[in-house]
Amino acid sequence: MYATGYESVKYIDKKIVDLNSTYALCSEQGNADDVPFKSRALLWNTADPYLYLRTTADNRILIGGRDEPFFNPKQRDKLLQKKTQATCFGF
Repeated sequence: MYATGYESVKYIDKKIVDLNSTYALCSEQGNADDVPFKSRALLWNTADPYLYLRTTADNRILIGGRDEPFFNPKQRDKLLQKKTQATCFGF
């Protein structure tokens, strides 16, 4: 049996990874004139926690990052509203 990624912690007793919960949100699809970065730039804040912003091929804006050092779906879901506000207004 082989396990990779997040599933590996279910099958391997040794601590081999540090799991994080990450966050991303995406805008509605716009037209090409709505996209603020014509060159499809990637903006990356290297602070800790990091934050990135980029455009997609179908003219959306994708914002993500702000990783949390845990993997607990219930705890992660409780933070979604707070993380969305911090990501949208804290960039």
